[in-house]
Amino acid sequence: MNRAIVTKYLPASNFKGSRIKATAQWWTGKVQSVTVGYPYSAPHDRVDHFAAQALCTRLGLYGDLIEAPLDGGKIFILREQS
Repeated sequence: MNRAIVTKYLPASNFKGSRIKATAQWWTGKVQSVTVGYPYSAPHDRVDHFAAQALCTRLGLYGDLIEAPLDGGKIFILREQS
């Protein structure tokens, strides 16, 4: 089954540094997310992938992440390994 993960950049505030939030909503309506600190050591075009991969790891999902641009972030389709 393919799953969609949406990422969004969260700018720095007075209390927290820049972050990337990855969110997945399942067909049951359940929403799961993870927020990671902005990975400054990663290439700029890969920071969203880093957050999507962190969510997959947390949920125990494995497969290929296919990305596409989305307003304010990116969308990833997880093609799970069978």
